[in-house]
Amino acid sequence: MNADLHRARSLTGTRGTSAYSWSAGHSIWRTIFIIVSTIFLVELIVMFALAWVAPVRPVHALLDASLVAGLSFVLLNHFVLQPLERSNLRLEAEVVQRQKITEELRIQTAALQAAAHGVMITDRSGNIVFVNPAFVSLTGYAADEALGQSPSFLNSGRHDAAFYAGLWNRVLAGEVWHGEIVNRRKDGTLYTEEQTITPIKDRDGQITHFVAIMADCTERKLHENQLAHQNQQLRSLSEKERRQRQFAEALASAARALNSSLVLDKVLDHILDQALSIVPCRAVVVMQLRGDQVDVVRHRDRAGVSNALVNGFHLDQFPGLRTMAEHGDPILIADTEFDPRWTDIPGLEWIRSLGVAPLIEGSRVTGFLAFVSDQAGFIDDTKFDMMVAFAAQAAMALLNARLFDAELSARHVAETLTAASLELSRTLDLHAVLNALLLHLRKLVAYDGAHVGLLGDDGRLWIAASHGDDPVGAREITDDTAVFQSEGCVLLHTVLREKQSLAGSAPWPPDRSAYVAALADHTGWIGVPIIIDNQVVGLCGLVKEAPHSFKSEDVRLAEVLVAQAMVSIHNATLFQEVKTGRSQLQSLSHRLVQVQENERRVVARELHDQAGQVLLSLKMGLHRLRQENGRLPDFGARVTALCDITDSVLEDLHRLAVDLRPATLDHLGLVAAIRDHVATINQQHEVHCRFEAVGFEQHARLDSNIETSLYRIVQESLTNVIRHARASRADVLLHLSPDTVRLIVEDDGVGFIPAAENETGRLGLVGMRERCEMLEGTLEIESALGLGTTLVAELPYQPTGIESR
Repeated sequence: MNADLHRARSLTGTRGTSAYSWSAGHSIWRTIFIIVSTIFLVELIVMFALAWVAPVRPVHALLDASLVAGLSFVLLNHFVLQPLERSNLRLEAEVVQRQKITEELRIQTAALQAAAHGVMITDRSGNIVFVNPAFVSLTGYAADEALGQSPSFLNSGRHDAAFYAGLWNRVLAGEVWHGEIVNRRKDGTLYTEEQTITPIKDRDGQITHFVAIMADCTERKLHENQLAHQNQQLRSLSEKERRQRQFAEALASAARALNSSLVLDKVLDHILDQALSIVPCRAVVVMQLRGDQVDVVRHRDRAGVSNALVNGFHLDQFPGLRTMAEHGDPILIADTEFDPRWTDIPGLEWIRSLGVAPLIEGSRVTGFLAFVSDQAGFIDDTKFDMMVAFAAQAAMALLNARLFDAELSARHVAETLTAASLELSRTLDLHAVLNALLLHLRKLVAYDGAHVGLLGDDGRLWIAASHGDDPVGAREITDDTAVFQSEGCVLLHTVLREKQSLAGSAPWPPDRSAYVAALADHTGWIGVPIIIDNQVVGLCGLVKEAPHSFKSEDVRLAEVLVAQAMVSIHNATLFQEVKTGRSQLQSLSHRLVQVQENERRVVARELHDQAGQVLLSLKMGLHRLRQENGRLPDFGARVTALCDITDSVLEDLHRLAVDLRPATLDHLGLVAAIRDHVATINQQHEVHCRFEAVGFEQHARLDSNIETSLYRIVQESLTNVIRHARASRADVLLHLSPDTVRLIVEDDGVGFIPAAENETGRLGLVGMRERCEMLEGTLEIESALGLGTTLVAELPYQPTGIESR
């Protein structure tokens, strides 16, 4: 504390020196007073002595001495006593003032020590002479570590030399410096403090010390930075929203202007006006893409300079445009001098930045809209975004303008295509599909004649349908002249082999082909390939008498309708193939059944006529042998056993012959065969089986295929009843109606799940169903576990097919 007070007194040295000077002056005056008083007394004594010694009268001497004494006293009082008294009064005042200053210094020192903010005092050279506990707490450095050092040991490196130079220049000029400084604590962490540096001057106005008040504002700065960041984000969003609103308003205004007219010239003028309004660059160019050629449709230059590309150019001159044409990506070149995508063009050296946006119709790039500036970097990202958005509006406006004149025809085309689609999808008959195609095609393309030719397996083109005055399909399709060789015909080769539509006119190629010869009286022709699964299957040809009467739009419309009909043609072709295949399959199935039945008939006949006769002869021989050798007791028994075996073999052969092909079915018909089969089951098995035929005349016969199928179904059904149903009863009903024969087999067995049996293929259900389907009949099975089974087979027949034998 004494050291602190000493430091405090050093700050107020002027006032202390004044007080001590008054004390020194008092000592001087006291010395003078003693000297003068001594001189006065000596003088007085001398005067009195002289008065007595001198030859003058004593009274005069006393008067002189009194006069001198009085004068000396007056002089002493004026020059010594009064100043001394005033000095004493001043001294007392100085002592009181000194005590007051000392108390103030004590209070100020205590205040500095107790201050919440850090306090640092340096001398004029910048060396620290005082720090308070708050400074120690703030920086982490002890007071002894800070005293005598320069405040630079707190530097964080976040401020440059110019910052500190400006600070010191300000305080050395006697001004107060206030600001924020980022310093580093003893532990290496950074903190931000709000600091005020005040210079202290002496009586002469000379700076002796600097007092720095430091307040830790790290947390406040963090919050302020966060708040500033949030405010910056809000301002950024607000600015972005403002730009977007301006952007939207500009685009909306441009859209209104672009949509104010459907005349192409006016639309182009509106595009240039609005483009320069949205992006105030030097020039705007509207370009149209035709294959690999780019045509400048309209351009405007604020400087009035003619466009050097007014005649158009090839895509290869600008690789970036080719990429844009292929992928639809816009291009931004901020500085043409440093962008390798830019190619110098004579007459356009002034171009320094540009943006090019594609004009897209649907998914196809049809042109470009270029914004050009003579200032590098003028076309920035913001202008580029506006440019791309405006290009989309411009493309739509151009599309609307181009389609305006064709609106009515387009509506007619749409209605025709819709009607054609409905009619083409309504049928699967190939001839009807092709005729519908030609009829609707005439609504779109005014032709005199039309035909559809399909390629055969031999590569020849046969005319499947024709309409109008068509010279190619004028004859019947069965006529050889309605079938044309595609090889050697230039027209057919282009369409069928190169898969390209072709519009031609007389004079025709001198290839002497039959197809070209048929076009002799007509001078206009269109050929459109019919492509299915990427394979050319034919062509659609249109002819007209007037030369050059077909336009490119006619070719396009024909392609559209033919493409729409391709699916229907494909479906009709597939249906016809399926129908033909099904007919062939049914024929083959019938043939297979007939072959099977014939084979069974042969086997049955062979078993009956040959094996049966042999066994019968064996039996008779054995019988005769038994009669002749009856004298041998055991010999007769043996012969009898052989006869029994022979009888058993004959019976088995007879049953086998009946199962393969019952003779009754061939000779007596279906009813008799089923009745015999039911009787055999009743004899050989415990199932009670009944049979009834309704609607059959005596000896009525059906078609042999129908009789065979129904008999096999009865045979298979009753076999299932015996093997699987565990039934006690089975009924067979055969009912003949005017055009249908129905077979019902019903039992009271355990039943089954039809769906499961259909999947496994057991019980012969698949074979029975196939027999019915081969004869265009149906087979239905109703069954459930524990409820028995009912089988219903229905076969159509022609009444003329009934025979009485």
